[in-house]
Amino acid sequence: MRVGILCTQTARLVNGGPDTGAFLCEIADLRQVLMRVNNCEVHFITPDGGLIPIDPVSREERFLTAYTKEFLSLGEDILKFSIPVDHAMKGHWDCVLGAGGHGIIEDGEAFTELYRQVYHAGGVIGAVCHGPWGLVDTGLLDGVGVTCFSDAEEAQDSHIRAWVPEPWLEEALLQAGAKVYHMNAPWTSEFMISACRRIITGRNPQSGVAWAHEVRKQLEIMQDAKD
Repeated sequence: MRVGILCTQTARLVNGGPDTGAFLCEIADLRQVLMRVNNCEVHFITPDGGLIPIDPVSREERFLTAYTKEFLSLGEDILKFSIPVDHAMKGHWDCVLGAGGHGIIEDGEAFTELYRQVYHAGGVIGAVCHGPWGLVDTGLLDGVGVTCFSDAEEAQDSHIRAWVPEPWLEEALLQAGAKVYHMNAPWTSEFMISACRRIITGRNPQSGVAWAHEVRKQLEIMQDAKD
């Protein structure tokens, strides 16, 4: 089984503001959870291949889960060797999942075709936090229940809010036909599974571990069905 984690390579928004990039716990938690699935390869995929910039805010202690610390203990050279999305399009993937970080606002569209390819081949797709920006233009969300980084959370994220272009993600998903759910309070864990069980989304950095375990569960169901 092959899984791709889709990561931004945008280190600063076009409007300016502080440094950004991929949100560390959202790629690290997912990788470490899925590496525990039997016979599962996990690779990072980016628009151009190579280095994945990391949002400095995501290195703060409050975001360092046990899985993130486990990932960091392996060394960060792994972040230098992502696969370019054009190359990834030539291979087979059972699952592709978008990590967040504000940078994905600007290069998330690089993953549109890969999402479509994997979904139409019967695979699992999804994203967490700002990651669903990569799903907005896929045409796969009409009537689909999803969650994402909410407008309420964006409004409270004062360190970068002034530079985030509109529409914000929640509105963009609604315009794409999705049904966007935020059942819990801001900054708490939440994930959503579509009716087909092949589109799995997480709300925010606090959701990363629970979201990753739900993805793991669906991949193990896929494996059992193939055996």
